[in-house]
Amino acid sequence: MTTQPLRTPQHTGTAPHTDTAPHTDTAPYADAAPHTVAASRAGHAPAAGRIRRKSRATVRGRRTWAAAAASVAALLAAALGAPAAAQAAPAGHGGHHHPAQPPQTINAQAHELYPESITWDPTRHAFLVGSARQGNVSVVGLDGTVKELTPSLGLVSTLGIKVDVPRNRIVVVYTDYWVRRLMQVDQPPTSGVAIINLRTGKLERKIDTGVGRPDNFANDLAVDERTGTIYVTDSVSDSLQQIDLRGRVSVLLTDDRFSDDSIGLNGIEWSPGGYLLVSRHDTGAVFKIPLTRHPAARLVQVPVSMRGVDGLVLEPNGRLLAVQNTLGALHGIPGGIDAVTELATSDGWRTSRVVHQTDPWPVEGPTTVAIGGPAPYVLSGRLAVLMTQSGTTDEFWLERLDF
Repeated sequence: MTTQPLRTPQHTGTAPHTDTAPHTDTAPYADAAPHTVAASRAGHAPAAGRIRRKSRATVRGRRTWAAAAASVAALLAAALGAPAAAQAAPAGHGGHHHPAQPPQTINAQAHELYPESITWDPTRHAFLVGSARQGNVSVVGLDGTVKELTPSLGLVSTLGIKVDVPRNRIVVVYTDYWVRRLMQVDQPPTSGVAIINLRTGKLERKIDTGVGRPDNFANDLAVDERTGTIYVTDSVSDSLQQIDLRGRVSVLLTDDRFSDDSIGLNGIEWSPGGYLLVSRHDTGAVFKIPLTRHPAARLVQVPVSMRGVDGLVLEPNGRLLAVQNTLGALHGIPGGIDAVTELATSDGWRTSRVVHQTDPWPVEGPTTVAIGGPAPYVLSGRLAVLMTQSGTTDEFWLERLDF
């Protein structure tokens, strides 16, 4: 494929809404053994003998029964003269409605977007995604509609993204690491964090995290909800960076175990317990980093291989969702799987235990998961198409996580 210049869609969209969910740092788990589930999609069949699976006939039967039940209910309501509004789900915060049953799959389309990151925006009651191809930020509705919120930041990919409601901002990582591998660019290696006005979607500032290094790859970020400090992983660096509210960049921690020349540090999550959890994509290592005066990384013992781990998200119950994929194989990093795993701990993340796992994930190439909305949704942004230059696609999927 001949690589084309990055393009910016000409769409905008806002829909105000407020909704917040508490995030606590509890750790206990009661499950005696891991629970695995999977549902196969055409062209991505699970490997035999590894997991329990739901048959397509069963799924179709349930959906047919649900549709029939809904039709009967609608006819009965009409016969009784009940207003349509009375059949709606109870209103959430701000008068918006969560559907009684969120869709299993959200099929979205936008011109060569290839989103790698996703987060829930409670003010819009929708998802926000970045773009490995366009370098912008878009809003994705529960119905799959896609509208650009923030235009392209330049010849970069927009990766890790978070909504910081108290400070009225969206924070998103940008980098030209992938762009430089797809085309010739007349700019030095570029990485940073963009601060975007949450209400308007306008770019407020760009903070350089590359700081003149000959190679850099800002990948993901986390936000300390109490102080507003942003923590940034760089996949080709042995250092974890931090950015204060004044935009000053400094190194939080340097550790030889972080370093890699391809995809090392990747996922990162902040805990209100006062620590970070970070992971390496290539080895699957997960580290806990206490946010003390002299932080040090401690390896978390995980009972299964986490190779190919990408996005990390802490749930309100203190459990960790980890999304893995096989995309590293395109860059000489073998051993990854397409899976979503839920981990729990009873000893402050010295050790962990698998509570649930879906292996393989029914849609190839999952990268991360968004929680806080009507249900958790896992993003598959079709990145393999872009990375292999094997064609183009406008499709991407959000698949509901049913642990």
